[in-house]
Amino acid sequence: SSSVGFIATTFGVLAKTVRITGDTAAGVLGSSIKLVGMAIKSSALQLDEAGKWMEDKHRPPKNKEFHRDEKRGYRLMKSTRTTRSIILSKSIKMMGNVVEEIGYLLIKTGAATESLASLASAMAEGSVRILEDAADGIARTS
Repeated sequence: SSSVGFIATTFGVLAKTVRITGDTAAGVLGSSIKLVGMAIKSSALQLDEAGKWMEDKHRPPKNKEFHRDEKRGYRLMKSTRTTRSIILSKSIKMMGNVVEEIGYLLIKTGAATESLASLASAMAEGSVRILEDAADGIARTS
C-alpha cells in the first residue's frame, strides 16, 4: 500500500515536471521564433527607409528642364540615371514590404507554436495524471 502510494506521488511529481518543462519549452521556442520575426520586421523598416532615401536623393531638381514633344507638348526631361534610381528605390521599398510580411508571419507562427506546445504539454500532463489517479486508487483500496 505504501509503495503504491509512493508510486502515485511519483506520478504526481512527474506530471508537474512534464507540464513545467513543456510550458518552458513552448515559451522558449515560441519566443525565439517571435524574436526572429521582430528582427526581420525591423530589417524591413530599414529597407523601406533606404528606398525613401534613394527616392529623395534622385528627385528632379527644382529648376526643371523641359523639352518639346510634338504629340504631348512639354515634358520633363529625366535622365536614365534618375529613372533607374526611381525603379531601384521602388524595388527596394517593395522588397521591404515583402520582408515585413515575412516578419509578421514569423511572429504569428511563434505565437501559434507557443499555444500548440503548451497544449501538448497539458495533454502529456493529463496522461501522467491518469496514471497517478490509477495508482492512488489502488493505494486506497489496498
